[in-house]
Amino acid sequence: MNLFVGCSSSENISKSYLEQAQECLDKVFKMDYDLVFGASNNGLMGISYRAAKKYNKEIKAIVPEVYCENLKQIDCPFEQVVNKINESTDVLFDNSDILLFLPGGIGSLNEIFYAIELKRNGKLNKPIIIYNLNGFYDKLLSFLENLYNQNFIDLRVKEYYEVVETCSELIEKLKVQLYD
Repeated sequence: MNLFVGCSSSENISKSYLEQAQECLDKVFKMDYDLVFGASNNGLMGISYRAAKKYNKEIKAIVPEVYCENLKQIDCPFEQVVNKINESTDVLFDNSDILLFLPGGIGSLNEIFYAIELKRNGKLNKPIIIYNLNGFYDKLLSFLENLYNQNFIDLRVKEYYEVVETCSELIEKLKVQLYD
């Protein structure tokens, strides 16, 4: 199965995120998952790439033109450069069976909300998993809860994504997807 991993490409984040993601992604890519990602060899995205490579997984790197220099940092048989950021997100999602979000910045937030909106509109029928590593997404989840409570978002939207707090929870969710 193809696993999209959306996450930070920053090297300037806390080492605890990098270390815990490394440990967890090693477990993820020991499973029967191939990687679909945004083509960076830095930060959490680089950890995803190296973990998939370590276990000889198929890797698909899809990137908008603005970030095509990132392809020079990786060795990937399937590379695709597209014109725009949203186009790359569409291609990433189209090439994936499951969408997994680790801590990330603006790009990751854009992808999370875009995935939820696509699912809400019936244009995406894939699991969306948010890995709330070290409580990274607590404030975002609290904000969403506020939107639900004030009726800005229908409560059904909560059904479109799952949140996991630990690596073991993530592994269990991914096992269910493999054998479902």
